Amino acid sequence: MAQQHPIRLISKAFLLATGLFCLLLAGSLTQAASTTDGLPFITGENLREGISLRGQWRFKPGDNIAWATPAVDDSSWSSMAVPDRWPSGGFPESGQMAWYRLSLRLDPELVRESQISQLAVRIGKGLSAYELYAGGKLVGGVGRLPPSEVIYDRERVFAIPTSAISKDNVLILALRVWGGDEALVKAWSGGPISGVYMLGQYRELVLEGMVSEVPGLLFCALILGFGCYYLYLYGRNRKLSTYLWFGL
Repeated sequence: MAQQHPIRLISKAFLLATGLFCLLLAGSLTQAASTTDGLPFITGENLREGISLRGQWRFKPGDNIAWATPAVDDSSWSSMAVPDRWPSGGFPESGQMAWYRLSLRLDPELVRESQISQLAVRIGKGLSAYELYAGGKLVGGVGRLPPSEVIYDRERVFAIPTSAISKDNVLILALRVWGGDEALVKAWSGGPISGVYMLGQYRELVLEGMVSEVPGLLFCALILGFGCYYLYLYGRNRKLSTYLWFGL
């Protein structure tokens, strides 16, 4: 039997490991069942596994801070996928501002067992700044809305206070998004564009976020190692000036 080249074996092993990692990640993102009123139903079991918030959210261009409050009737709002980019040009008539809302119903047993004390939401990458409200309360954000600070590609985990859960066990999340100035939105679009959007327990969501950074950190460590190695070779022989530039 012909032997395979070591590089091919390593490549196959890497592809196999990547595929297994993706399957494990996909398996960890469960989707909550719907209740009779159409709201996703959150139980303790699927909360521990992590509940994907990807899908259709209520959506409305414009900006009104009252839209964060649970009492607002969003039944007439349109819907937009999360994550997804805004249409070309965004929403200049609203100053590139828009709101997303999502309502979730929690299992009463979950509330009685006090598991909601560790409740948290992970928000993926967005363009270009946003604020997250839970039960009408601001729980965090990225960047600053106009007058503004543009920050993008930042994933965050936000703790959800128990006071954000209504008496009938409903949690309403509201995402206030600013896409940026006109030129920025025309070039890159706006909105929650990619990444993980998940409801779960705070510690698990933070750990998963740290694990997702490992491949990038390993790649940076590899590049740093090569750089140091070239600088070492240059130190051994100062005539090899090309190695100095490679190292730097």
